[in-house]
Amino acid sequence: SAAQRKQNLLQAFKIGKAFQKEKPKCPVLLVDDIYTTGATIQAAVQVLHQQGIRVRGVAVVAKAGLER
Repeated sequence: SAAQRKQNLLQAFKIGKAFQKEKPKCPVLLVDDIYTTGATIQAAVQVLHQQGIRVRGVAVVAKAGLER
C-alpha cells in the first residue's frame, strides 16, 4: 500500500560524505524512473531539505498505472 511504501522509505536515503562537503550552490532537479505513489520523491526531498539543499523540481520517466 502507499502507507507501507512511505514507511519503508523513511530511512532509505542519505547524503554522501563528498556531497555534504560540497553542496550544490543552486537548486537540484530530481529524476525518478517510475512514479508510483510519490513516496520515493517525498523521502528524497526531505533528506535534501534537511541538508539545506533546495529542490527545483522533479522529472519522471514513467508513471505507474497509465494505459496507452
